[in-house]
Amino acid sequence: MKEAGPTKFLASPRMRRRFGWAATTLAFLGVVGLLIVLLPGRPDEGGAPLVEGGYLPPKPEAPYRRRNRDLVAPLVVAEYFVSTAVTRKNLAASWDVLSPTFPGKSEFTKKQWGKAKALPFVPFDAERAKWRPDYSLKNEVGFKVALFPPKNSEESAAVFDIALVRRGHGKNRRWLVDYFSPTGQTISTGEARAAGGGGANRATGLPNLDPTGVGQSHRISTAWIFVPIGILGLAVLFPLGLGVAYVIRVKRAERDFARAP
Repeated sequence: MKEAGPTKFLASPRMRRRFGWAATTLAFLGVVGLLIVLLPGRPDEGGAPLVEGGYLPPKPEAPYRRRNRDLVAPLVVAEYFVSTAVTRKNLAASWDVLSPTFPGKSEFTKKQWGKAKALPFVPFDAERAKWRPDYSLKNEVGFKVALFPPKNSEESAAVFDIALVRRGHGKNRRWLVDYFSPTGQTISTGEARAAGGGGANRATGLPNLDPTGVGQSHRISTAWIFVPIGILGLAVLFPLGLGVAYVIRVKRAERDFARAP
Protein backbone atom coordinates (compact mmCIF):
# COMPACT_ATOMS: atom_id res chain seq x y z
CA MET A 1 0.00 0.00 0.00
CA LYS A 2 1.38 3.42 -0.97
CA GLU A 3 2.04 6.11 1.73
CA ALA A 4 -0.27 9.08 1.96
CA GLY A 5 0.72 12.26 0.11
CA PRO A 6 1.84 14.45 3.07
CA THR A 7 3.75 11.60 4.65
CA LYS A 8 5.58 10.90 1.41
CA PHE A 9 6.30 14.64 1.04
CA LEU A 10 7.87 14.93 4.52
CA ALA A 11 9.85 11.74 4.02
CA SER A 12 12.24 13.62 1.73
CA PRO A 13 15.02 15.42 3.65
CA ARG A 14 15.16 18.15 1.02
CA MET A 15 11.43 18.78 1.31
CA ARG A 16 11.66 18.91 5.08
CA ARG A 17 14.42 21.56 4.88
CA ARG A 18 12.41 23.66 2.46
CA PHE A 19 9.32 23.34 4.61
CA GLY A 20 11.29 24.41 7.69
CA TRP A 21 12.68 27.52 5.96
CA ALA A 22 9.24 28.47 4.69
CA ALA A 23 7.68 28.09 8.15
CA THR A 24 10.47 30.16 9.74
CA THR A 25 10.06 32.94 7.16
CA LEU A 26 6.30 33.05 7.66
CA ALA A 27 6.71 33.19 11.43
CA PHE A 28 9.21 36.08 11.14
CA LEU A 29 6.93 38.03 8.83
CA GLY A 30 4.04 37.47 11.22
CA VAL A 31 6.00 38.86 14.16
CA VAL A 32 7.05 41.95 12.13
CA GLY A 33 3.45 42.56 11.07
CA LEU A 34 2.24 42.25 14.66
CA LEU A 35 4.83 44.81 15.86
CA ILE A 36 3.78 47.27 13.14
CA VAL A 37 0.17 47.00 14.24
CA LEU A 38 0.85 47.31 17.98
CA LEU A 39 3.57 49.98 18.07
CA PRO A 40 2.49 53.69 17.73
CA GLY A 41 3.13 55.29 14.38
CA ARG A 42 5.17 58.40 13.73
CA PRO A 43 3.36 61.74 14.15
CA ASP A 44 2.02 63.47 11.08
CA GLU A 45 4.18 66.04 9.39
CA GLY A 46 3.90 69.28 11.33
CA GLY A 47 2.22 67.55 14.28
CA ALA A 48 3.42 67.75 17.85
CA PRO A 49 6.14 65.22 18.78
CA LEU A 50 4.96 62.50 21.11
CA VAL A 51 6.71 60.97 24.08
CA GLU A 52 5.66 58.43 26.61
CA GLY A 53 2.92 60.01 28.69
CA GLY A 54 1.83 62.74 26.28
CA TYR A 55 2.95 65.96 24.60
CA LEU A 56 6.59 67.01 24.44
CA PRO A 57 6.69 70.79 25.03
CA PRO A 58 8.90 72.89 22.76
CA LYS A 59 12.37 73.78 23.94
CA PRO A 60 12.60 77.10 25.78
CA GLU A 61 13.81 79.98 23.65
CA ALA A 62 17.49 80.76 24.04
CA PRO A 63 18.49 84.11 25.61
CA TYR A 64 19.39 86.80 23.09
CA ARG A 65 22.35 88.99 23.97
CA ARG A 66 21.72 92.74 23.74
CA ARG A 67 23.86 95.72 24.64
CA ASN A 68 22.46 98.63 26.62
CA ARG A 69 22.02 100.74 23.50
CA ASP A 70 19.92 97.94 21.95
CA LEU A 71 17.49 98.27 24.86
CA VAL A 72 16.83 101.96 24.26
CA ALA A 73 13.98 101.43 21.77
CA PRO A 74 11.90 99.03 23.93
CA LEU A 75 12.67 101.06 27.05
CA VAL A 76 11.29 104.25 25.48
CA VAL A 77 8.05 102.41 24.63
CA ALA A 78 7.84 100.99 28.16
CA GLU A 79 8.29 104.49 29.63
CA TYR A 80 5.58 105.83 27.34
CA PHE A 81 3.16 103.14 28.49
CA VAL A 82 3.86 103.90 32.16
CA SER A 83 3.57 107.67 31.75
CA THR A 84 0.31 107.48 29.78
CA ALA A 85 -1.56 104.33 30.84
CA VAL A 86 -0.26 103.32 34.26
CA THR A 87 -0.51 106.85 35.60
CA ARG A 88 -3.94 107.24 33.87
CA LYS A 89 -2.81 110.55 32.34
CA ASN A 90 -3.54 109.69 28.70
CA LEU A 91 -5.13 106.27 28.29
CA ALA A 92 -6.12 106.82 24.67
CA ALA A 93 -2.51 107.48 23.66
CA SER A 94 -1.33 104.23 25.24
CA TRP A 95 -3.52 102.12 22.93
CA ASP A 96 -1.04 102.41 20.05
CA VAL A 97 1.85 100.89 22.04
CA LEU A 98 -0.09 97.79 23.14
CA SER A 99 0.52 94.40 21.54
CA PRO A 100 -2.56 92.61 20.14
CA THR A 101 -1.89 89.90 22.74
CA PHE A 102 -1.81 92.29 25.71
CA PRO A 103 -4.10 90.65 28.32
CA GLY A 104 -7.60 92.12 28.13
CA LYS A 105 -7.01 94.40 25.12
CA SER A 106 -9.38 92.36 22.92
CA GLU A 107 -12.28 93.31 25.22
CA PHE A 108 -11.98 97.02 24.31
CA THR A 109 -12.08 99.27 21.30
CA LYS A 110 -9.66 102.18 21.14
CA LYS A 111 -12.46 104.58 22.08
CA GLN A 112 -13.56 102.43 25.04
CA TRP A 113 -9.96 102.06 26.21
CA GLY A 114 -9.47 105.79 26.42
CA LYS A 115 -12.57 106.27 28.61
CA ALA A 116 -12.53 103.05 30.65
CA LYS A 117 -12.58 103.25 34.43
CA ALA A 118 -11.47 99.66 34.95
CA LEU A 119 -8.61 98.31 32.84
CA PRO A 120 -6.79 94.94 32.94
CA PHE A 121 -3.67 96.19 34.73
CA VAL A 122 -2.81 97.87 38.02
CA PRO A 123 -2.70 101.70 37.94
CA PHE A 124 -0.04 103.61 39.85
CA ASP A 125 0.42 107.32 40.53
CA ALA A 126 4.08 107.28 39.51
CA GLU A 127 6.20 110.38 39.72
CA ARG A 128 9.55 108.67 39.32
CA ALA A 129 10.75 105.36 37.90
CA LYS A 130 13.87 103.23 38.09
CA TRP A 131 14.44 100.52 35.49
CA ARG A 132 16.46 97.31 35.33
CA PRO A 133 16.72 94.79 32.45
CA ASP A 134 15.20 91.44 33.39
CA TYR A 135 15.56 89.15 30.36
CA SER A 136 16.14 89.29 26.61
CA LEU A 137 14.91 86.96 23.84
CA LYS A 138 15.15 87.41 20.07
CA ASN A 139 11.82 89.22 19.77
CA GLU A 140 11.00 89.92 23.41
CA VAL A 141 12.53 91.84 26.30
CA GLY A 142 11.50 92.23 29.91
CA PHE A 143 12.23 94.90 32.51
CA LYS A 144 11.80 95.34 36.24
CA VAL A 145 10.55 98.83 37.02
CA ALA A 146 10.32 100.40 40.46
CA LEU A 147 7.64 103.10 40.52
CA PHE A 148 7.80 105.80 43.18
CA PRO A 149 4.74 107.86 44.17
CA PRO A 150 4.80 111.60 44.92
CA LYS A 151 6.61 112.56 48.09
CA ASN A 152 3.48 113.17 50.17
CA SER A 153 1.54 110.19 48.83
CA GLU A 154 0.21 107.49 51.13
CA GLU A 155 0.98 104.87 48.47
CA SER A 156 4.13 102.74 48.80
CA ALA A 157 6.68 102.34 46.04
CA ALA A 158 6.29 99.06 44.19
CA VAL A 159 8.08 96.92 41.62
CA PHE A 160 6.43 95.79 38.37
CA ASP A 161 7.24 93.39 35.54
CA ILE A 162 6.82 94.72 32.02
CA ALA A 163 7.42 92.73 28.82
CA LEU A 164 7.64 94.01 25.25
CA VAL A 165 7.49 92.10 21.97
CA ARG A 166 8.70 93.12 18.53
CA ARG A 167 5.95 93.07 15.90
CA GLY A 168 5.60 93.93 12.21
CA HIS A 169 7.94 93.80 9.22
CA GLY A 170 10.40 96.17 7.64
CA LYS A 171 9.75 99.84 8.46
CA ASN A 172 6.66 98.87 10.44
CA ARG A 173 8.62 96.67 12.83
CA ARG A 174 8.41 98.09 16.34
CA TRP A 175 8.26 97.27 20.04
CA LEU A 176 4.89 96.92 21.78
CA VAL A 177 3.92 96.33 25.40
CA ASP A 178 2.71 92.76 25.88
CA TYR A 179 2.51 92.42 29.67
CA PHE A 180 2.45 94.59 32.80
CA SER A 181 1.89 93.32 36.32
CA PRO A 182 3.10 93.95 39.90
CA THR A 183 5.69 91.56 41.27
CA GLY A 184 4.32 91.84 44.80
CA GLN A 185 7.58 93.43 45.94
CA THR A 186 7.53 96.78 47.71
CA ILE A 187 10.34 99.06 48.83
CA SER A 188 10.69 100.13 52.45
CA THR A 189 7.89 102.57 53.19
CA GLY A 190 9.54 105.76 54.44
CA GLU A 191 12.61 105.78 52.20
CA ALA A 192 10.71 104.73 49.11
CA ARG A 193 8.11 107.44 49.58
CA ALA A 194 10.87 110.02 49.95
CA ALA A 195 12.64 108.72 46.83
CA GLY A 196 9.47 109.04 44.82
CA GLY A 197 9.32 112.73 44.14
CA GLY A 198 10.08 116.31 44.91
CA GLY A 199 11.62 119.19 43.05
CA ALA A 200 11.68 119.06 39.25
CA ASN A 201 10.16 115.60 39.20
CA ARG A 202 6.68 117.03 39.69
CA ALA A 203 6.93 119.13 36.54
CA THR A 204 8.18 116.48 34.15
CA GLY A 205 6.40 113.28 35.22
CA LEU A 206 9.06 110.59 34.93
CA PRO A 207 12.35 112.45 34.39
CA ASN A 208 14.46 109.76 36.02
CA LEU A 209 13.82 107.32 33.17
CA ASP A 210 17.00 107.75 31.12
CA PRO A 211 17.10 105.34 28.13
CA THR A 212 20.81 106.09 27.61
CA GLY A 213 21.66 104.73 31.04
CA VAL A 214 19.82 101.42 31.04
CA GLY A 215 20.18 99.49 34.27
CA GLN A 216 22.18 102.26 35.98
CA SER A 217 21.36 104.32 39.00
CA HIS A 218 19.59 107.64 38.42
CA ARG A 219 20.31 110.40 40.93
CA ILE A 220 18.45 113.59 41.70
CA SER A 221 20.44 116.71 40.80
CA THR A 222 21.41 118.97 43.70
CA ALA A 223 22.74 121.80 41.52
CA TRP A 224 19.91 124.08 42.67
CA ILE A 225 21.39 124.13 46.19
CA PHE A 226 24.44 126.20 45.21
CA VAL A 227 22.43 129.26 44.12
CA PRO A 228 20.83 129.99 47.51
CA ILE A 229 24.15 129.16 49.17
CA GLY A 230 25.86 131.93 47.22
CA ILE A 231 23.06 134.43 47.93
CA LEU A 232 21.98 133.70 51.46
CA GLY A 233 25.10 132.15 52.94
CA LEU A 234 24.46 130.79 56.39
CA ALA A 235 20.70 131.21 55.97
CA VAL A 236 20.60 128.18 53.66
CA LEU A 237 22.33 125.73 56.00
CA PHE A 238 18.99 124.45 57.20
CA PRO A 239 17.53 123.67 53.72
CA LEU A 240 20.94 122.29 52.73
CA GLY A 241 20.76 119.84 55.62
CA LEU A 242 17.29 118.80 54.50
CA GLY A 243 18.56 118.26 50.96
CA VAL A 244 21.43 116.03 52.15
CA ALA A 245 19.07 113.95 54.27
CA TYR A 246 16.72 113.60 51.32
CA VAL A 247 19.51 112.34 49.02
CA ILE A 248 20.56 109.81 51.66
CA ARG A 249 17.00 108.46 51.84
CA VAL A 250 16.88 108.21 48.04
CA LYS A 251 20.11 106.20 47.88
CA ARG A 252 18.88 103.91 50.65
CA ALA A 253 15.68 103.17 48.74
CA GLU A 254 17.66 102.48 45.56
CA ARG A 255 19.94 100.06 47.43
CA ASP A 256 16.87 98.21 48.71
CA PHE A 257 15.64 97.85 45.13
CA ALA A 258 19.07 96.73 43.84
CA ARG A 259 19.31 94.00 46.50
CA ALA A 260 15.85 92.66 45.76
CA PRO A 261 15.72 89.34 43.83
